[in-house]
Amino acid sequence: MRIVSRHVNIVWLSALLGVMGGCLGSPEDSLGTVNVNLIGRAPSGATYRLRNAIITVTGAAPAKVWNTEDEPDQTSLSANVATGDYVALLQDGWRLDRVEGTVATPVWAELTSANPVQFTVSAEQRTIVPLQFRVDAEPVDMAQGYDIVIAVQDPRSPVVGVLSEVSPETFWPGITMYPSDSSGDQVPLRNIVGPANTLLDPRGVIVIDDQIIVADTRSNAVASYPITADGEIGPTRRIVGPATTLDGPRGLAVLNGDLYVADFDGIVVFPLGASGNVAPTRRISRPPGTVSVALHHDDLYVVDWPGTTVRIVVYSATDSGTPTPKRILTEVGCATELAFSGDEMFVADTCRGIAVHPATASGNTAPLRMIWHTTFETLESHIAIFRDELYLTNNDENIVRVFPIDAAGDIAPTRSIVGEHTGLGIPTGVFVH
Repeated sequence: MRIVSRHVNIVWLSALLGVMGGCLGSPEDSLGTVNVNLIGRAPSGATYRLRNAIITVTGAAPAKVWNTEDEPDQTSLSANVATGDYVALLQDGWRLDRVEGTVATPVWAELTSANPVQFTVSAEQRTIVPLQFRVDAEPVDMAQGYDIVIAVQDPRSPVVGVLSEVSPETFWPGITMYPSDSSGDQVPLRNIVGPANTLLDPRGVIVIDDQIIVADTRSNAVASYPITADGEIGPTRRIVGPATTLDGPRGLAVLNGDLYVADFDGIVVFPLGASGNVAPTRRISRPPGTVSVALHHDDLYVVDWPGTTVRIVVYSATDSGTPTPKRILTEVGCATELAFSGDEMFVADTCRGIAVHPATASGNTAPLRMIWHTTFETLESHIAIFRDELYLTNNDENIVRVFPIDAAGDIAPTRSIVGEHTGLGIPTGVFVH
C-alpha cells in the first residue's frame, strides 16, 4: 500500500500549535487542504473526521480528559482555564476517517509530532508556542484558555517551497515547504535539511513530475528530490562532474523532456532524467552574466547582466552554439527572475517591484503595469506563479509575499509567510506545485 503523508494539527486558544501528524495510506486522485476543527471538507471534496481521540490536559487547572466520542458530532474542543503551564497527551487508539456521504472509512495514520506537548496559557492573549509541531498560525483574538482543533494537509495538495541559503535549525542550505494558502508564522510541512542534501548554495529551483530540481551554484551541480521528501535526505539523482561543463548554475527550465540550466556563461541542456558526470546534449554560449532562465511556448528567455546593462534575451528553445537572439527587451530595470501567466511576463525587478510585460515585448518597451509595495527590499528577488497568485521572496528578507496576479500599483500583499518558526533563512528561490 502506498503511503501518503498527511498532517493533523492541534491549535490551543492561547497557543496555536499541533500535537498530531500523520501519514494516510489510502491514496486517491483528489487533492486538497483542510483547515477545520474536528471535521472539515477539503477543496478536493474529501472530508475527514477525527475519531476515538482521547486527550488529557494537565497543569495549572484541574486535569481535563477530552474524548471525541463523548459528543461524536462536536466540531471542536475548548475550555477557559487559569493562566499557567499545561501538558496535553494524545492517547493511542485515535484514528482519522474519510467521510463520503454517509460512509466513513478509516485511513491509516502515523503520529509524527511531539506527544505529550507542553504549552502555556497567558492572560487574555494568544501566544504562539515555539514548539516543533505542525502549526496553523492564524492569529485569533480571544481570552485566556485553549481550543483543540485539527487541520488535515494532503501533501499532494499545492505547496509553496522555498530554497534557503542557511536553515536556522541546521545552518545548512535546505528546502522548506508550506501549504500554498499559508499565512503568518507557518511551521513547514516538510524540510529537506542537513548535509545529506548536498546543497551548498542553491540558486534556482523548478518542480517537474513531483521532483524538486535545484541548481547548486557552489558545487556546480543540479540535484533532484521527491516533493514528498522530509528530513535529512540525499538527492535521488545529481548532475555533477567535469563532463557536465557546469560553471555556477543558477537557473532552471524544462521543455519537451529537456532540462535547461543557466550557468555563468550560457545555457546547458541535458535530458530531464540525466544523472552523474554526463555531458550536455547542447549548449547555448553567451557572454558572462547569466542570472536566470525561463521558457514560454517555444521561446527561451534569459535574464542577464553583462556589465551594468540588464536585459532579457529571447532565443528559440531549440537553439545551440552562439545563435542570434529573436529579440531583446532592455526596459527591465534590475530584473532577476521571471515567470509567465498566459501571454503576460512577470519580471521580479529588484529596483521597482514586479514589472508586467507582454510575453512578446522587445526593445525599450515600458511595462504594462507595475506591482510594488513600500516594504520591498532592493535585492535579488525570486518569483513564482500559481493559479491566480504571485509568490515573491528575496535574499535579504525571510518572508514570502503573495499578491493577486492582476494587482497593480502600490499594494500590500494579500498574505505573507513570515516569522521565527517558518524555517526561512536567506531565501534564494521559490516554487509552487
